[in-house]
Amino acid sequence: MQASPPSQPFKAAIAADDISLRKCIVTGKTAEKSDLIRFVAAPDGQPMADLAEKLPGRGAWVTASPAAISEAAQKGRFKRHIDAVSFDPIQLVATVTIQIERRLLQHLSLFRRAGLALCGGGAIREEGLMQALLIADDASIREARQLISAVQPEWTENGLPAELLGQAAGRGSVAYVGIIPVKSAANRRMCDQLRNMITRWRQFSGRDGQQDEMEQK
Repeated sequence: MQASPPSQPFKAAIAADDISLRKCIVTGKTAEKSDLIRFVAAPDGQPMADLAEKLPGRGAWVTASPAAISEAAQKGRFKRHIDAVSFDPIQLVATVTIQIERRLLQHLSLFRRAGLALCGGGAIREEGLMQALLIADDASIREARQLISAVQPEWTENGLPAELLGQAAGRGSVAYVGIIPVKSAANRRMCDQLRNMITRWRQFSGRDGQQDEMEQK
């Protein structure tokens, strides 16, 4: 018995999956775009991270880690794929790290301007249930646990710099930022993107281990 051809929705799903996958020029492995960083050749011939994935020109995808980017630069992978040369791999990684932090700040600021983020433990507690809770590195462990218990966030991020959260809030520093519950698919995607950005920022800023510090204390 001959198998039925795939339905149009099934074909569309396969095509969507293909579009979201790219191959790392360092490892040769295929991965989701969210796990990679796109690079293009800048006008000065240097590789430039395209975090928004909108810059024109031929792109090269690299695993989102300092080690992978450094290896791509050292082994001439950028030259081979996009005709770009990095003369200083350390500086390239540092530049990408700055870009990642700026993009995280922009995303957090977008939440605040859209009325989806609250700053400060008092405002968050008064609002009630939260979608997410971002906790600064100088927040009281006891107070943070009490706040988590009170607002029951779906997920939390611990150990973020108070100054970084403060910049997003337009203040000097902030101990807590709460993301209010979101209902639309678009807002939920924004939350997923935020969490991914924080994970990427941790990898590049050297703060990978801080997320679990609260559970360990």
